[in-house]
Amino acid sequence: MPTIDCYFDYVSPFAHFIVEPLTALAARAGAELVWKPIPIGGLSNFAGDGPYSPQRRTYVVKDAIRCAEFYGVETNTPSPFPMNSDLALRGALAAQDAGVFDAYHRRVFRAGWSDRRDIADEAVLAECFREAGGDAEALLAEARRDETQSRVEALLAEAEARGVFGIPTAVLDDELFWGNDRLAMLEWRLQPGPGLGEHRG
Repeated sequence: MPTIDCYFDYVSPFAHFIVEPLTALAARAGAELVWKPIPIGGLSNFAGDGPYSPQRRTYVVKDAIRCAEFYGVETNTPSPFPMNSDLALRGALAAQDAGVFDAYHRRVFRAGWSDRRDIADEAVLAECFREAGGDAEALLAEARRDETQSRVEALLAEAEARGVFGIPTAVLDDELFWGNDRLAMLEWRLQPGPGLGEHRG
């Protein structure tokens, strides 16, 4: 079974847009999908002024609006903006350990990008945990632990070592597919058979 690692951050609308398409793609391909939470601001190319020129920032905003329309995902400017996703990312690991990640993952994105709720607020995350079927108090406690933060930092170091420079990035056999617009190419790479569709596994 091939494995797709997907590095994400809840601050990225583009990571929000791929949740359903990538999940469906992995199911069609019979691949294991592993979501890996990392803070995008911790990537080395975001140090200082970051990788965006003023022109690119303008484009990214317009592209996010266009992608929301294309994918049919209700999207609103978060409040506050930019978001602080630190606790939500640690919560993702706690949710994975508890077996409630898929529902938590969707609810956190919806809270921030559709409902304009502050995902740094423990009360908001507690509600996401409860709606996902988890023990909110226990999962928040797990998310607050220093060990959980260390796991996020280890995933960030792993992403850097694999050449990840943006969010979302899917990795298949150490081949990177950056952005929500590379899912078709990722699925093509997963297809068995001769020629261009041959998977290099």
